[in-house]
Amino acid sequence: MKRFLLLLGFVGLVFFGFGQTTIDFETTGDGYTPSATEGSGDTDVFNRSNPNLGGNSSYLWSVEDISLVNPSIALDQIDITGGASF
Repeated sequence: MKRFLLLLGFVGLVFFGFGQTTIDFETTGDGYTPSATEGSGDTDVFNRSNPNLGGNSSYLWSVEDISLVNPSIALDQIDITGGASF
């Protein structure tokens, strides 16, 4: 019984100990910072877009046929400064 309670406690700590970060791109620049953007819609783009896939009108990040060199997105809620590996 003690082992079961210990296991249950460990599982609870693991389950509730990890946070979740969600970036939905609904608001421009909210939680993320792109190095640059180009285009709109879902072709020749490195930008947020609203393609209305299957009736879902949520924004997502689109990347296709871009001319930008080494584009990136900084996620404001995640900091890995000083990390040795990722």
